[in-house]
Amino acid sequence: MRPANTKQIMDPSALERILNSKLPDTKELDEFLSKIDHVSQKIDDVLKGKDVPVDEIVANYQNPKAEPIVASEIQVKDKPKTVEQLSSEQKVERIQKLKRFKNVGNDAYSQKDFEKAILEYSNGIKSIDDKPISEIESSLLVQLYSNSALCYNKLEKYQQAIKYCEKAISIDKTFSKAYLRRGNAKESLGLFQEALDDYTSALNCPNLTQKQKDEILSIMNRCKIREQSIEKQKTVHLDDIT
Repeated sequence: MRPANTKQIMDPSALERILNSKLPDTKELDEFLSKIDHVSQKIDDVLKGKDVPVDEIVANYQNPKAEPIVASEIQVKDKPKTVEQLSSEQKVERIQKLKRFKNVGNDAYSQKDFEKAILEYSNGIKSIDDKPISEIESSLLVQLYSNSALCYNKLEKYQQAIKYCEKAISIDKTFSKAYLRRGNAKESLGLFQEALDDYTSALNCPNLTQKQKDEILSIMNRCKIREQSIEKQKTVHLDDIT
């Protein structure tokens, strides 16, 4: 095979142009790329809704040595501070998302997969964390906290159950299930009087049916019987001491 002509591979004039061309200094190139990374990070922060001062945002760089141009004319759109600032579509989407997390969590609970249920409820809670919420979202949030507490009770993680019940109660002081589940956790820890206080709070919540009231009274009676049984056992052990 005939070797290729050298002139065909590289024209001398082209080679001379390349050798004489000024390549960017490595230090300058690194500095330029660093500035670009900085700008990209600031833009990402803005897109994520973070509060980034406008004077920290760089508009562009004309060359590696250029001073950053302050883009004071850039208008950063604020995050919605009230529910009223949300569009109808955004409101519906957020509520549907919460309901999906709740329903998937409820399905996992029905399968006795309490860990997965807690994960789904937690994802729902995180999806609206630190955001302005509507009355419907507030009601769903209370249910997510309370359902998480129910799962923690099933897993015998009573302190966690109490914590999540308290979160639910802090949002809605009339949600009877949160008092019942906190009472159940405290009863399981042997805190019978505190449990009875919670059951009483549940009984005093509005909009309870007579059937629900009767069930709470039955729970209270059971708690009292357990407390009396524990006290009797303590007495027996004291009598046995010699």
